[in-house]
Amino acid sequence: MKVLFTFFLCAIIVLPTLVNGLQCYSCEVCANPFSANGAVIVSSNATGDFCYKISASVATSRGIVPTCVTANVLGVGTWCCNTNLCNAGQSIVPMDFKIIILAFLICIGLMKMF
Repeated sequence: MKVLFTFFLCAIIVLPTLVNGLQCYSCEVCANPFSANGAVIVSSNATGDFCYKISASVATSRGIVPTCVTANVLGVGTWCCNTNLCNAGQSIVPMDFKIIILAFLICIGLMKMF
């Protein structure tokens, strides 16, 4: 019974971060350095969408796409992420993913205690 309760408690903590829609900054020619004031925030409720940032020596663009592959070819870099407004900076780190992993580790620890 305690294991079932712990499982449901963990699900209540983790699932809300998984079901929200994705929001990304969008601009065709973004300011350098990036300013959120010059960008539009776009959103999607589709599962599996990504925020992206494409950067070349002459321009940088940001937006939202259904598929994305992180790459750096001949000075053109593409960065993909899937957390809200994660395509703002130089380094794109999916923080929500780290929070989900931490929540699961805590849940596993709680299950071992009972």
